[in-house]
Amino acid sequence: MILTATTVVLPVFFVLALGYFAGRARKFDPDQVTGLNELVLDYALPAMLFVATVKTPRERLLSEGAYALALLIAIVGLFLVVVLVSTRILHHSLGEAALQANLASYPSAAFFGPPIFQGLFGASSLLSIAFAATLSGVTIIPLRLCCSRYIASTRAVVQDKHCGP
Repeated sequence: MILTATTVVLPVFFVLALGYFAGRARKFDPDQVTGLNELVLDYALPAMLFVATVKTPRERLLSEGAYALALLIAIVGLFLVVVLVSTRILHHSLGEAALQANLASYPSAAFFGPPIFQGLFGASSLLSIAFAATLSGVTIIPLRLCCSRYIASTRAVVQDKHCGP
C-alpha cells in the first residue's frame, strides 16, 4: 500500500516542484499564469467532472445517496461548528466567522483529487470528487454569502438609525 501511494503521489510532487521552479525562474509572466489558471479551473476541471458524472450509470449515481448525504452533513456540520466557535468563543463577527468556516469546510478534493484518487482508486473516484465539488458549491458558498449579506444589511440598518433625524 505504501508503494502504491508513493507511486501515485510522487508524480504530483514532481509537477508541483516543476511549477515552483518554473515560477522562480520566471518562465511564465503573470498573464500566462492567469490564463493557465482560467483554462484549468474554468474549463478543464468542470468538463472532466461533468463527463465523469454523465458517463456514470443512473443506478450508480442513485446508489451514492448515502455517501452524498454523509458528505453534506459533514460539510455543513463543520461549517456550522466553525461559525459557532468563531462567534461564541473567539468573538469574531459573523462575516469573519463565515469566511473562516468557508476555508475550513470547503473540500479541495476537486483540486488535488483527480491525480491522487484516480491513481489509488481508479476512474470511478471522479464521481466522488464531483459530488464533493457540487455539494460544497451549492451549500458552503451560499451559506457564506448569506452570512456576509446579513452582516452588510445589519450594518446598513445601524447606519440608518445613527444618521436619522
